[in-house]
Amino acid sequence: MPTPNPGESRDDFIERCIPIVIDEGTAQDNAQAVAICNSMFEQESKQEFNRYTYNGVTCQSTKRRSSTRDDKAWMRTVRYNDSERLVHYADPDMPMRRNNEEARAAFNARHKCDMKKDPFAPGFWACYDWNNPDEKATVLLDNKGNPIEVIYGT
Repeated sequence: MPTPNPGESRDDFIERCIPIVIDEGTAQDNAQAVAICNSMFEQESKQEFNRYTYNGVTCQSTKRRSSTRDDKAWMRTVRYNDSERLVHYADPDMPMRRNNEEARAAFNARHKCDMKKDPFAPGFWACYDWNNPDEKATVLLDNKGNPIEVIYGT
């Protein structure tokens, strides 16, 4: 299933999406394909961006969600330095044992997590997820008590 590219308009996405969902057999006709593609565009555009900081790098990202690629487990839409990209990461056949301290230490060493500084790189988010087993949120409020920013992670 296709996903909208960063900055792609609804019309451009639907034009690109229709033949894909018909070829995949997800839709039986053009009208059904249009409905599916519209729904996919709406779902993607509703993604909420949060502020994340890892290894001293701060960016905006959606929460992780299941990847649309068969060879990856997760994906996030990431905004950093006036760019936006969809990042797919993690092996879907490997369990994440981040609550096991020994497994987490081995993962960090093997993947050199302390060196990850590029939020557009899959390894950045794999390391982030392994090192944040209980993703806690801090909500910043304005002077009227309204939420203005949510900060996830460390």
